[in-house]
Amino acid sequence: MSWRLLRAFAWLQWRLMVNGLRGGRRRDAIERFSRIGEVALPAAMVLLMIPVLGGMAGVGTVAGWHIATNADHARLATAVASLLLLAPMAWLLMRPLLLAGQGGVERGELLRLLPVPTSFLRHLELLKVATDPILLIFAPALLCLPLGAFAAGRPFLGLAALGATLSFIAVLLGLGALGALATQLLLRNRRRGELATLLFFLLLSVVGILPQLFDDRIADRGRARPAPERSAPARERLAIPGPVRVLPSGLYAATLRDAAASNGAGAIVNLAALAGLAALLHAGAAPLHRRLLETPETGSAGRGAAASRVRTARLPLVAPATAAVAMVHVRTVTRTVRGKMILLSPIVTSVVFAFVFGRRFADGTGATLQPFAIAGLASLIALANLSALTANQFAVDGGGLVVQLLQPLGDRQIVDGKAIGSALLLLAPLTPTMLGLALIFPSTHPALWPTALLAGLAALVVLAPLMAGVSAVFPKSADLGKLGKAGQPHSAAGLIAFFAQVLALAPGAVIVAVAWLALEKPWLAPVLAAAWAALAFGVNRLLMPLAARTFAARRENLALVATGR
Repeated sequence: MSWRLLRAFAWLQWRLMVNGLRGGRRRDAIERFSRIGEVALPAAMVLLMIPVLGGMAGVGTVAGWHIATNADHARLATAVASLLLLAPMAWLLMRPLLLAGQGGVERGELLRLLPVPTSFLRHLELLKVATDPILLIFAPALLCLPLGAFAAGRPFLGLAALGATLSFIAVLLGLGALGALATQLLLRNRRRGELATLLFFLLLSVVGILPQLFDDRIADRGRARPAPERSAPARERLAIPGPVRVLPSGLYAATLRDAAASNGAGAIVNLAALAGLAALLHAGAAPLHRRLLETPETGSAGRGAAASRVRTARLPLVAPATAAVAMVHVRTVTRTVRGKMILLSPIVTSVVFAFVFGRRFADGTGATLQPFAIAGLASLIALANLSALTANQFAVDGGGLVVQLLQPLGDRQIVDGKAIGSALLLLAPLTPTMLGLALIFPSTHPALWPTALLAGLAALVVLAPLMAGVSAVFPKSADLGKLGKAGQPHSAAGLIAFFAQVLALAPGAVIVAVAWLALEKPWLAPVLAAAWAALAFGVNRLLMPLAARTFAARRENLALVATGR
């Protein structure tokens, strides 16, 4: 890798960040604060990492000392290390899809026209993995572990640990680069990439819940028969788990374990396997990168080729212009990956929660409170997913916002239309979610489900003026076709939206508690929820003019941000 090219690319990245903050035009104070806030949090995280890195280096040194001086500690430390080191491996595999759309400068199509070797572009992927925060956190502990072994007077263990550390870091670099290149190749086809990203995030949203189902089955079998007596000594149970032994983290831990036990042959075999795996991963990156350079990017199959039909948007009790804004808002969102995630995630997550935890609390007092918690969680998930849109509702339109601003529409019509469209996007997933929960919990009083639906809608209605104002004050150019940071709102807007949503859902929780627990009249809950929704609508009507004036004052800035300027 040419250090001259590397310096040039580092300088280019720096200038892109500075130009993004400063820009080529004068910005008002609010927009300057907004842009500076986008980089303030990463800068603070970098400063906080300095003591963390020092602490991890100390942990690695102490661990190396204990592995070298105590056999029981060596078994325990290697078993724990084989499990802990699964974290960076899992992250580097998921990282490309999680961060899809943020993109580095090396992925630009124009860079392929420069006199830059393709091997340099491939090595940039390794450099990106090397600067990943999770690798920077684990690397000091891994690199300092041999120092503890050398300080304890175990040179063979120190050399074996050093070789295993370098090989394992090489495995992480190769794994991260290979995963990034494979993901980029997958996303070259837009339709295929959108489907893969959507399925991945839906699976990710429920994968943490599924182990609870297996825990229940294991617990049921354990209650059915007495547990066998444990006759093996404790030190024999401190071993690297069987399935992990064939993974890179298991090979690394096995190398340390054998070297600490003075088993030179075993340590060399495990170290050779780890080094061979690293070489295999790095060798596989070259043809994958070549394939990526040769594969053109494709989009969805010819939707735009056919003539589109213009449909008149009509909503009951809504003016035609406001209804048009609302329906354009809905159609724009539902054609994107994040829009599909907004519609599907609350349904999938809530139903899985209900199924898994409903079995856990099938008996006892938990069965009574379970439906209430799941209903509230469903409303919170639906609102939280929608906040990526409501907290940045103007800038997400991109160039479409400019076209909208040129139409004979008033500021109030645009703001109201966005709010009505967001309400439709909330009801679309929340209504089938409540119907599904009613089928899963048939013994629960049916008044709970319309109560939860009304409470979620009331929270959105009362927050609509705040979300409109936040979107106008903290705009961010976003791509709803991406589920990573590229599709997220401004960090300040997202933080305000989250806490505001929790507070706005609190009245619904109070209504359920009063009707069910205090008054013991479940049918009173939807009546109170309807009254709260009416009050929220009144607050909305009082505050919407203020939101419209904020939008009017920020029209020019919003148009520039939405178009990426």
